[in-house]
Amino acid sequence: MTYDRTGGLAAILAHPADEAFTCAGSLALAHDAGETTRLLVVTRGEAGNPERIPDAQLAAIRESEMIRAAEAIGLNEVTLLDGFPDGAVAAEPEERLVSEIVAWLGNRRPDLVITFGAHGVTGDPDHIAVGSAARWAVERRAAGVSGGPSRSASLAYLVLMPLAALVTLAMMMPTTTIAPATSSAVTITASVE
Repeated sequence: MTYDRTGGLAAILAHPADEAFTCAGSLALAHDAGETTRLLVVTRGEAGNPERIPDAQLAAIRESEMIRAAEAIGLNEVTLLDGFPDGAVAAEPEERLVSEIVAWLGNRRPDLVITFGAHGVTGDPDHIAVGSAARWAVERRAAGVSGGPSRSASLAYLVLMPLAALVTLAMMMPTTTIAPATSSAVTITASVE
């Protein structure tokens, strides 16, 4: 199930918690301004586990933390993709990831997409792979190559820029005449079909 409004601000990131250290402020400001806000996360964040918690258990913890953060930020929708292993997204076929992002963008049609720049902010290979795939997906949607209607979206890259710059980008989004939702409930979908 997805939130049924199009447009707004979407972030396409690699791991749970990436939204917290990258663009939570921009997403919250956009939500407070009445815009639809969405998050697509490619992995469940099961790697990078110094406490040696089993991967499935850590993924459940990180997902739960992300949902609580999404509620605090005011996100309307959070989607987690299935089948992309944390720490190994770059080893997966890029076309598969691009196609899943194109499908996710399809009926949501955001006005602005925030994703990782060419260096992935921290140099993380998952960040780099997701940023590249998101750029290709937005370009494919804009060109109408995806089989659906073409839809242009602006891209904002996370490139070690000051938070004020991202806030400014979020505030420059086109305004909508549709009334904002009255519920702050987060809709989460497990995968893109």
